[in-house]
Amino acid sequence: DEPRSAEFSWKAAELFAKGGAFDEAGRCYRNFLSQRPEDHRGPTALLRVGQLHYARGELAQAVEAFQECHQRFPRSFDGARALVPMARTYLAMGREKLGDAERALRLVLDDSDVFTPEAGEFVEGLFLLGDVLERDERYEPAISTLQEALDRYPGDPRVLRGRFLLGGAYRKSALAMRVQGREAQGTGDLERIREESARRFRAAREVYRKLIVGLEYRPFGGLDEREQMYLRHSYLYEADCYFETQDYTDALKLYEQAAGNLRDSARGLSAHVQMINCHVFLGRTREARAALARALVVVNTMPDSAFANRVSPESRGEWKSYF
Repeated sequence: DEPRSAEFSWKAAELFAKGGAFDEAGRCYRNFLSQRPEDHRGPTALLRVGQLHYARGELAQAVEAFQECHQRFPRSFDGARALVPMARTYLAMGREKLGDAERALRLVLDDSDVFTPEAGEFVEGLFLLGDVLERDERYEPAISTLQEALDRYPGDPRVLRGRFLLGGAYRKSALAMRVQGREAQGTGDLERIREESARRFRAAREVYRKLIVGLEYRPFGGLDEREQMYLRHSYLYEADCYFETQDYTDALKLYEQAAGNLRDSARGLSAHVQMINCHVFLGRTREARAALARALVVVNTMPDSAFANRVSPESRGEWKSYF
């Protein structure tokens, strides 16, 4: 009774996967495909094999399975669908694989016979392409791609990350243009580069402000770990954008707010550094000394938890020495 046998074989693979027995699940899916090459679930079996490898951190094997799935069944739904997790796997493999990730996503966005712009895979692929381009420091196409994704799909759950990446692309491209400006000293392009850099800092701070407003109305404890990270970074990056355009008075206010919002995080100490700098650039030497004294009090009274599991490598003692 081949139909029943096929159904039970498939259910066995599904239950092994659900139970966390990934080796057995992978073998079942592979056996199912080899024994029933004409079954309509063949592409799904290969897709699941790739997902199992990815879940175990076996990235090279995951890529091989996703590639096989797409190459053998390019016009099937799951064969085409394998391109997005393939790109995500390349992204997890590091910077040297960003080009491979982009090529996989271009097949979804530019050359697909399966997906339209309304398809969930197309939406995910567009946001993911913006992520790839931003990580690859190709800020011009990253900005246009992320803006397109945000404009097309304003209600998508990936909007939060897309907005954070867009702010970063504007801010980092503006900083890169500052370097260009230093290299262009004495040329006719200098003023144009400065103006464009300032414009991008202004665009970045608008993006960060929208992100902050969208997150602040929710209780901080109600945000997940990634949302909390976006909010913390946005406080500082928004202030940095004002600082970089020499709007020191506005930057100072934002750094003060950031320091208050991050009072239990070692990351908030960088806001105190910039508060001192703002006072210096405004010619307020006495206020700068007072800000430095406050910073020393803060670093001495911060709870130990502020320096535990920190992203920044500096310890409390190193911050005290710095100040």
